[in-house]
Amino acid sequence: MPADLEGTLGRYLQSSHYSAGQLAALSGVPKRTIINWLTGRVSKPHQWQAVVQVAAALKLEEMEANQLLGAAGYPPIAQLRGTAATQYQPLLAPWPATAAPFQAIPALPYFVGREELIAQLSDSFIAAHPLATYHLYGMGGVGKTSLAAHLAYRLRAYFPDGVLWAQVDATNTLTILSQFAMSYGENVRQYPDVESRATAVRAILAHKRFLMVLDNVENSGQLRPLLPPTTGHAAVLVTSRHQLAALDGLPRFRVNSFAPHSGESLALFRQLLGRKRAEEWEPLLVGVADCLGHLPLALTIAAGQLHGRTTRQAQAYTQRIQQAGHTLDALTDEDRSVRLSLGESYHALPLELRRFMVALGALEAADFSPRAAAIMAKVLPSTAAQYLHLLSQRSLVQPAPEGRYSLHPLLRAFVGEQMEAKSPPPLRRAQPWPPPAYSLPPWPNSPTALLYTGQGYCP
Repeated sequence: MPADLEGTLGRYLQSSHYSAGQLAALSGVPKRTIINWLTGRVSKPHQWQAVVQVAAALKLEEMEANQLLGAAGYPPIAQLRGTAATQYQPLLAPWPATAAPFQAIPALPYFVGREELIAQLSDSFIAAHPLATYHLYGMGGVGKTSLAAHLAYRLRAYFPDGVLWAQVDATNTLTILSQFAMSYGENVRQYPDVESRATAVRAILAHKRFLMVLDNVENSGQLRPLLPPTTGHAAVLVTSRHQLAALDGLPRFRVNSFAPHSGESLALFRQLLGRKRAEEWEPLLVGVADCLGHLPLALTIAAGQLHGRTTRQAQAYTQRIQQAGHTLDALTDEDRSVRLSLGESYHALPLELRRFMVALGALEAADFSPRAAAIMAKVLPSTAAQYLHLLSQRSLVQPAPEGRYSLHPLLRAFVGEQMEAKSPPPLRRAQPWPPPAYSLPPWPNSPTALLYTGQGYCP
């Protein structure tokens, strides 16, 4: 229930230890008017200016002044600052305008590539009217977060009301909503549930021009309460590892590893190792990039491991990467690990899809057909097609020409480790899977499944 003027003003007056008469003398507002507010005889003052005068006399912070204005039925200070006539601007002087929030994480100093996608997104965000929402998805380690940060710094000048950033997978929704509100001097903690707090935050954001980055969203349930209203000139950039149903119909871009012949992998090595060393080691680095499937996270870790080494040491490290069973061991550096990054997506799958992925790891070809996948996994062709579609949505297989698919070499190495473990480890997360629209058939070894004979399937 919204706070009333009587209770809000009474609380602040009691804290100040002023009498109504003293407050009238300090604010210039008639004592009778203040008493009418305090007794509830007047719940909506005729002019916001009197409310602001009282707030200034009480020495209220901007957040407190906004609460008093809201209880009186008027907009907050920030909105009044933009709409009040010139002669009334001095009344707002006790609450000077603060710099727009900029919450983006630090941008990588060695960011390279993605020029075409950056240009397309930049043009769309700058022209955002009334709301532009874009979805970046891709496998772990392709650099979605780094790309979002690069865009935030590049475009901040076009969003006078700031840049909001939330790491959605690591922070609960209520906290994110409070942080967004606090960025504009508003307190929404009186709203205890997600729905009411989200409504309050949307009201705060309704007429602002800002960029909102929602990073690493895991599901649509996390996303929906955070999306701003479709008013103003806001832009929203969502990153995730898989496609999100809440963004169906909106522009969606799959972020892949660097293209093998784009030169982006070598450009990254030049940034991290220095131009002279990168040119000296170019043949070796090309081999490393090919072995790592040009995955930016893996390239960055490898560059860190190569930094400061002699040529002989670099050659030994390269040989270790190229040895089956040791590739992922060589791609760990403090809190960065390709194995952990890929494992997060893999362990979120249901048992049937993890088994299917392990079977795909045994396919030696660079790409494969759904039929080949069905034979290797010993499932029906229709089941293989369904599984491949789901894995593609999760960025765990990549569509290839002519209806074929491919498995990233580092994912192949990862599922190879699972194959050696003989059985997939238990699920780490309890979440519904697959979506209700799908029903996974039983694994062929179950009593109700069809058995694969080599010539076909039979009961």
